[in-house]
Amino acid sequence: MVTSIDGKVTGDFLSSPVCENACEIYYEINRNLKSNGFICGRVTMESSFTGGYYPDLTKYKPVKPDPVRMDFMLDEEYMSGFYAVAFDTNGKLGWKSNRIIDPDGDPGYDGAQIIEVLSENVDERYLGYLKDLEIPYIFAGKDKIDVELALLKLKNIVGIDTLLLEGGSIINGAFQRANAIDELSLVVAPIVADKDDKLLFMNSTVQDFELTNSYVKDGVLVMNYKNSYDKEVKQRFGNTDAYKEHAEKTANYTADKWQEVNDGLMSVFAKFAECKQNGNTADSVEAQMLAKELQDYITDNYYTCTNEILAGLGQMYVADERFKNNIDKHAVGTAEFIGEAIKVCCSK
Repeated sequence: MVTSIDGKVTGDFLSSPVCENACEIYYEINRNLKSNGFICGRVTMESSFTGGYYPDLTKYKPVKPDPVRMDFMLDEEYMSGFYAVAFDTNGKLGWKSNRIIDPDGDPGYDGAQIIEVLSENVDERYLGYLKDLEIPYIFAGKDKIDVELALLKLKNIVGIDTLLLEGGSIINGAFQRANAIDELSLVVAPIVADKDDKLLFMNSTVQDFELTNSYVKDGVLVMNYKNSYDKEVKQRFGNTDAYKEHAEKTANYTADKWQEVNDGLMSVFAKFAECKQNGNTADSVEAQMLAKELQDYITDNYYTCTNEILAGLGQMYVADERFKNNIDKHAVGTAEFIGEAIKVCCSK
């Protein structure tokens, strides 16, 4: 993001001559960062690409929901591999093509395949319009967009691993509250914004980031931050044998290996969700077998998971909102179910 000195990201200050260098540096960084595309909210997409256009929906056949809203994707051969993901809660963006057409041919935007992320609270005729234009869409929430569900679908359905979040204050804040921002790249223009301009994160929560790089170019300060997951883990567990074993065991893990291992862990959590939905209790044979499977999986892929460590994990899955929300993506209450199953398992 380009920000003012006082941390604003939208407003008339961006069109000031003082911001020209900052904007050029922003676009340079944008072109150099490797990703599968970018995410913006409705307001940013409208101001940058659609210009306020909206179709006459009376011309389009409504798409009736299957008992639940169904996502719409193009065949793989028609997907570009580079995406413009629009978080458009109620379906208010008007497109004239299913790809971004940048007048300057900017490689950071031009030709990106548009994907609409919607809530279920959308006009059925708008879905007909998107299908007519062959614009893929996914549903991620009933009345508002669930960031984690949206990212899970973008990963599993489309195959997206990395996206550039290029806010809006509202969408930036939603991603920050969901703890879904791994890194920050901030270009600080030498200007103070108006009091009514919008902050980097709307309705933010307290969260630690670690400064990894900073430099000045053409009178503009550029700063890079990393989400301090690793730092927090090291502070909490760095002196334990499990942490040291984890560091040794995973030292040669490639990005693909990490993805495989972490996906495997999530699949165990998914089994717990299914077990609970099938009416099993936490002390059932099925749940206890899964608790043992979880313990063995952690031992095989991360570190030796003793009963003491497993019991601590069970408590953390429930007490730490980040873990709880991540696990409960499979089904609400899954984290607590796992915690109870672990408690029974470790008491034997």
